[in-house]
Amino acid sequence: MSGHIAWITKGFGYGHAAKDLPVLEAIRLSEPRLRVTLASAGLGLEYYRQRGVPCHDLGISDDGSDRGARSSQLIHEHLARTGGCDLLVGHESWEAVPVSRRFRVPCVILTHWFFTEVGRPDMDQALLAGANAIVVLDSPAAHHQPDFLTQPITFTGSIANLFATDQATARHNLGLVGPGRVIVASLGAFRERKIPALTGILETILRAWRHDVCPADRLLILGPRVLFEPIASLEDDRVQWVGLTQRAAEYHAAADLVLAANTYTTLSELVRNRCQVISFENSDPIDTLHSDFFRSRNLIQVVAKPAREGAATVEPRMLWGQMESVMNRPAPTGPTPPDVVWADPGTVAKAVLSQLRNQTVNFSWHVD
Repeated sequence: MSGHIAWITKGFGYGHAAKDLPVLEAIRLSEPRLRVTLASAGLGLEYYRQRGVPCHDLGISDDGSDRGARSSQLIHEHLARTGGCDLLVGHESWEAVPVSRRFRVPCVILTHWFFTEVGRPDMDQALLAGANAIVVLDSPAAHHQPDFLTQPITFTGSIANLFATDQATARHNLGLVGPGRVIVASLGAFRERKIPALTGILETILRAWRHDVCPADRLLILGPRVLFEPIASLEDDRVQWVGLTQRAAEYHAAADLVLAANTYTTLSELVRNRCQVISFENSDPIDTLHSDFFRSRNLIQVVAKPAREGAATVEPRMLWGQMESVMNRPAPTGPTPPDVVWADPGTVAKAVLSQLRNQTVNFSWHVD
């Protein structure tokens, strides 16, 4: 197969890029004559560049102020600079559909939810109905497909890697020696408007941590630099700020318990690897959609929003009690329930490539 794919990854965090990268690699391995032009913005762009993957900067703000007509214009200008394409792929880049019409090329949308599920069927009509195909990176049992979307819709399951190491090896590699328990707070990378919620979660965790009296236990914080100040003021050398790290999976593998922000990509990885997980609710109905599905299968526990999120706060002593309860029970083993589906990146790649026109062009990570 030959041709040129223009691939647009949404920013707004690391999650979209984390799912796209293995699919792009599967395309490169299976169809070496294809050319792929990759573009993103904000934290999506940062994720690719940290890993040495060439990627265009679309210049779209991570705070959402460029959504709509401005985002469409920036994507249009990007495609014009790169000479058009034979297929436009947008991972939750909803503007990709109208832009593809202007260039008269097919469009594939990758998503893990429908607007209809959060009360906005009009948005599905406006933004998804014109796509040539939709690939849903989640389990079909987790969703209600809108009846009015008549194009091919493929549910592949979630893309989530299995850990490369077991717990003992991960602890050795990270220098986490000793008999104590390891608790990891995995708070991810977020755009600025979510920082107050992250800080509220961290403060709740730190207050709960004061109930831990075991000198060998450790609490490791994975998250952006803005979270460092409340940790530094704690004066507890059992608490370590790790920051944003490319070794997050290794820290997750090392943990007896992961306290997670309520985000789909992180929860998917933790659930697939059968980690002990407590997740914090937030105000995002899309995040809630996914965490409710995992909770309904008894794969995670979910606690109430911290006070900064505008809901009844979880009391720190109660949170610590939940943490103790989870850590004291046997670690889960065996596969997840059969309706919790995991995607092979090659399957996602195949669904995308089915829409491609044939031309004779060699594959390259194309950056002007």
